[in-house]
Amino acid sequence: MRTLIADHPLVIHKLTLLRDARTDTATFRMLTDELVTLLAYEATREVRVQPVEVRTPVGQAQGVRLTGSTAFGAAGTRTRTVRTALSPTCSTSNS
Repeated sequence: MRTLIADHPLVIHKLTLLRDARTDTATFRMLTDELVTLLAYEATREVRVQPVEVRTPVGQAQGVRLTGSTAFGAAGTRTRTVRTALSPTCSTSNS
C-alpha cells in the first residue's frame, strides 16, 4: 500500500485546527468533512482517465472522463466516502 503525504498548506492548516484542544465539536466535525474532501482529491490525483470531446453551448471542448471501475478500487465505506466527497465532480451522466 502506498503512503500519501498530504503537504498542501490548506490540509496542514485544517489538520492543525482539528488537533487544537480548543476546537469545539461543531468546528471539529466541519473540519473533518473538509479534510475528507481535500484528501480524497489528493488520493485520486493519479486516477485513470480517458480523453473525451464534449459539446458545450459555444462549441466542442476537450476533456476527460474517469475510466470504468478502475476509478475507485477501494471497498465499502472508503468508496462511499470518496464518491460522496467527489460527487459534484464525478458524475457519470453523459448529459
